Amino acid sequence: MDARPLIDVVDESTGEHRTTRTRFWVLFVYCILAICQACSWNVFGPIYPATYQAFPSWTPGYLNWVINAANIMFGISLYPVTVGVRRWGARRTTLFCALMISVSTLLRCIPLADGPAQQTMMILSMLCNGAGGAWLNFGGPLLSELWFPQSERTMATSLATVCAYAGGALGFLVGPALVGEPTTHAAARAAMDRLFYLEAAVCVASALCCVAHFPDQPRHPPSEAAAAKRKAAALERETAAAAPRGFEEEAAAADAGAAGGLRAYFRPSVGARKYWVLSIAMGIPLGVSQGWGSVLYSCLEPLDFTEQEAAWLGFLQTMAGCVASVAVGAVLDRFAGRLKLVTVLVMGIATAAYTLFCANAAGYVPLSHPSSIAFAYVTAIAGGCAFNISVPLLFELIMEAIFGWGEEGLGSMMTVFINTVMQIVFLVVLASSDPDASKLWTAWVTAGSMGVCCLGLLFLKVEYRRLAVDQGTRLSETGCGFDRAVGCY
Repeated sequence: MDARPLIDVVDESTGEHRTTRTRFWVLFVYCILAICQACSWNVFGPIYPATYQAFPSWTPGYLNWVINAANIMFGISLYPVTVGVRRWGARRTTLFCALMISVSTLLRCIPLADGPAQQTMMILSMLCNGAGGAWLNFGGPLLSELWFPQSERTMATSLATVCAYAGGALGFLVGPALVGEPTTHAAARAAMDRLFYLEAAVCVASALCCVAHFPDQPRHPPSEAAAAKRKAAALERETAAAAPRGFEEEAAAADAGAAGGLRAYFRPSVGARKYWVLSIAMGIPLGVSQGWGSVLYSCLEPLDFTEQEAAWLGFLQTMAGCVASVAVGAVLDRFAGRLKLVTVLVMGIATAAYTLFCANAAGYVPLSHPSSIAFAYVTAIAGGCAFNISVPLLFELIMEAIFGWGEEGLGSMMTVFINTVMQIVFLVVLASSDPDASKLWTAWVTAGSMGVCCLGLLFLKVEYRRLAVDQGTRLSETGCGFDRAVGCY
């Protein structure tokens, strides 16, 4: 571990770090857009009986392709959006996402008759939704570093990160509340149109908020780490200005710089190894748990859960995690340097809670029927809450680990990409399994993946590179003893 101070990279000639209330507006707009994107993505799943009634030509296979169109475009868009952030900044990138989300919801409002043209339009709508979701799923840590001081960064990252999950959970309430249980084709179509119009209105209003005011960055850096990055960017611009180039050459140079940053993560350096441990510890269990959520009801069937009860359980464990994430983030802002300690603790709780959930569903816990239902609620909500707390904390650990040697946008993007690939692989395995067989194995895999990744984090020595710059201390003295000393790599 490097014992040299990292403070030498800070531009001490300014020494002026200010915050502005605009940071809360920027965070608010980003969060609202993330909620809109996730909620409008999860529009058909909670109301699929009414969907089939409103659109008789739709089949289960087509509906799966509608949903997967957004997932595919999301994965394809991750790297181009990362390059866009580097080249054009946060404002233009966020405006692009807001535009894509608005176009996605407006396309659904086109009054086309049920048939091939309407089906094609729905696919295009979900492609736009996936393109708009890329930046809104990995940009939270970057915005918090850009706008918030060190004493508020973890809370801001937590809020920006969990809004995507909150939007998906909100879809389970908005759709059924507006659509209900129509009895005729005409009533179902009118209810679906009402849902489409409302979502389009909210998404367009959110996009207008972004157009009205969403600066690229604050006038003054809010922290020493932000000042150091701003100084590095200024030096890069000065170097580029010394050798003027045409647009094509400038674009090629930007792409080459991003590619060079991507190669840094595959070099055999200490920082790269730490990054991959953190990224895998977040991406694998998150992807598995999201895939498990799609078959939550089947796992609860042995306990005689209804579909409505299973939906409420999924909603409650997600929302409890969102609220708890922000609360824990606010507390950790006051006790900096304890991210690994808390992350290992909550992932351990999540592993234990999900293991007990599996044992209960498998009949290994001798409880009466009412007690087993209550036990399922408690363990699932506790597990979901604890794991959701760990997600923004792992994002912050990644930002700390790669500060100074890796492009943070690329690092966050690749973490989300791992999560996406893992979710797709999990769903492919699930789809190829016997449809009549029990799906409880998915819950066991979820608990196991969290336990393995928790163990991997336990042996990782954390380097708080960004915090060392903010506090002006040596790297070897930053963070609590558990975080920087416990571990073997």
